[in-house]
Amino acid sequence: MLQEIKKHKGELKALFWIRPYSEMADRQLENYLEMNRKWFVGLKVHPRCANLKFSVENYYTYLELCKKLSLPFCIHTQKDGFSNIEYVYNVAKQYSNVNFIAIHMEMGTNHRNAMQYLKECSNLYGDTTMVEIDDVIEAIRFCGSKKILFGSDAVVFGENSYRRYDNFKEKLINTFRKTEVEDLFCNNAKRIFKFI
Repeated sequence: MLQEIKKHKGELKALFWIRPYSEMADRQLENYLEMNRKWFVGLKVHPRCANLKFSVENYYTYLELCKKLSLPFCIHTQKDGFSNIEYVYNVAKQYSNVNFIAIHMEMGTNHRNAMQYLKECSNLYGDTTMVEIDDVIEAIRFCGSKKILFGSDAVVFGENSYRRYDNFKEKLINTFRKTEVEDLFCNNAKRIFKFI
């Protein structure tokens, strides 16, 4: 993946997928991420796939690594007993110097619970992947344009993933100011992921 990203001369960045059930963050991973900081801009975990509930105890070494390297932590969120939004909120409150991105803003819900947590927690952000446009609009109105990022996980359905977002941008342009739309599509990502 690193070789593919490098071909695009900085236009693409990657999240480093972690496996906390079987691996911990160690000096080797730290060195690798430091050496490739230009390409890897954060960590990513799917707690249910990892078979490990998102909590401080289970993810401690990774959270400490994010704190040390100023990397954001992206978490698949879903009301499944592993990746519930309240788990992410509780960890984010304890690690106030790490930015957390709630992918899907708790998939399979109406996202209102997630929006409340996003608004309350200064270092917790929402990601629009698989969130319906009307809910994205509601999230921006409720939380503000600086709290919501366009889907970093948007390609989850493969090559045709972006077809589900037809008319997405147009509807946002017709609803919000230009600066708010730019926050969603690029400014927030550049700020949170510290694009180099």
